[in-house]
Amino acid sequence: MILCSCTCLDQRAVQAVVREMLHEDPWTVITPGRVFHRAGRRMECGRCCRLVNTEAQRFRHKLGYGSDETTETKTAIREGTL
Repeated sequence: MILCSCTCLDQRAVQAVVREMLHEDPWTVITPGRVFHRAGRRMECGRCCRLVNTEAQRFRHKLGYGSDETTETKTAIREGTL
């Protein structure tokens, strides 16, 4: 699903960036601006910020960050099993 029609940023790209950022630093702050920067895109109109942020946070929680099972999930991401 395309989240930003200006830059054709889709859901998979956001998820890949979030996974990569959390792999490097599990406590990193994920913002729409950082997602765009890491994806190699430049935010244009900004109407998608809320949608990109929602998807990034949803995926972060899906990976287990922010829940009680964070240690196991972090280990799985680092080992590449998730």
